[in-house]
Amino acid sequence: DKSYVEGAVKAVEQAGLNLGVRINDKTIYFSAPPLTEETRLEVIKLLDKIKEEAFQGVRRLRDKAWKDLQDACVRSELREDDKFKGRDKLDETTREYREKMEEIAKRKEEEIKG
Repeated sequence: DKSYVEGAVKAVEQAGLNLGVRINDKTIYFSAPPLTEETRLEVIKLLDKIKEEAFQGVRRLRDKAWKDLQDACVRSELREDDKFKGRDKLDETTREYREKMEEIAKRKEEEIKG
């Protein structure tokens, strides 16, 4: 919607992102200056922080699922051997997702380094 263009441009300018703005009818084009080495290092630090937060999120989900399995076993809704099979599957899935996240982060870091 053309009426949003001016507000969007103003918001980006006020955000202090150092982006160039060009408007063409209903389309807004943003251009970013080339990354300096200092900026690249800051972005990599941010990437590491995001990766760690993602790891923590996966761990929290794994811990909750493990607790749910244990509770189901206590309520006799799940056999003991199924509980441990479930834990093994949880560990395997957690490991797979950590590896995927690590690969993505490594690939992004290489892109940032240029």
